[in-house]
Amino acid sequence: MSKWSSYPKAQLMTENWRRYLTEEEPAKNIQKQALQLALPQFVQQINTNKEVVLTALAKGLKDNDVTDDDVQINQITVACSALRPTQSEVVFSKSIPFALERPELFMKYFTSDGPFKVGPPGNDAIITLNGQWILDGHHRWSSLFCVNPSAELHAFNIELNVNPILALKLLQASIGIYAGSAPSNKGGGVNLFTISEKLLVSEIRKLITPELAAAYIKLGLGKSPEDSLAEDVATGQVDKRTGFVFKKMAGIYTRNVKTMQANNRPHPKATGREAMPQTDKPAGSEVAAGGSTPKALEPLEKGMVDFRPPFAKSAE
Repeated sequence: MSKWSSYPKAQLMTENWRRYLTEEEPAKNIQKQALQLALPQFVQQINTNKEVVLTALAKGLKDNDVTDDDVQINQITVACSALRPTQSEVVFSKSIPFALERPELFMKYFTSDGPFKVGPPGNDAIITLNGQWILDGHHRWSSLFCVNPSAELHAFNIELNVNPILALKLLQASIGIYAGSAPSNKGGGVNLFTISEKLLVSEIRKLITPELAAAYIKLGLGKSPEDSLAEDVATGQVDKRTGFVFKKMAGIYTRNVKTMQANNRPHPKATGREAMPQTDKPAGSEVAAGGSTPKALEPLEKGMVDFRPPFAKSAE
């Protein structure tokens, strides 16, 4: 042992230098650098430096370990109340009218716990992480939650021991590898996580027309003995029917939105809608309940997304 290395200070410097080489060298990999970015910046890199970033992220099968990046994706049904969002906003216009303006659909959601296929065919499931976090399909979830928090919906569940924000990046990477870019939707609107009860009731009132009220009465909304004015509503005047249905809907939605605000708030690092995955947007990628894994998630499922060490070498 040299005289230099025998000094404690010199030993500490040597150890720190070795640690620097060990920790910093892998950071030269583009995929690791990209995955350390905040979600909006990560998506921006996918869409502006496509050739370089997507080529690097797609090297999961070329990193000397063809199984280290495999991801299990299974179909499940899960109660709305068991899920929390990774998106900072779910808006009134994309949540409340979906069921409220479809009386038969509303009554199915209201009187049964499902499980339900929520949304149009080919886009009637959501994407979740470990049966706990919503990664894609927030407005399908909120549409059902606002009617019946106990109801279940279909999901493609990613089983992976990572934090939800990293999972969002992995989804975006998979979508980018499949489609060549990461599509997005604009945000904005009245956010249900921050809406006041007064504004919520006011917006619901705008949706209740005499025709809509009549449809609900015909489906039996006012026939329950505990409903006040039940007999009058069944045979009474238009204004009585409309007022009854409005009060009924205001009560249901107010109760459930308050529950959502109290128990199902977004992840602390949730972002706006623009940066969130849109699994169904790329052509050919259906998110169909009972169907196969969405095409845009196949790169993730097959281990193509290089997110675990060893990382494949990539250009700096």
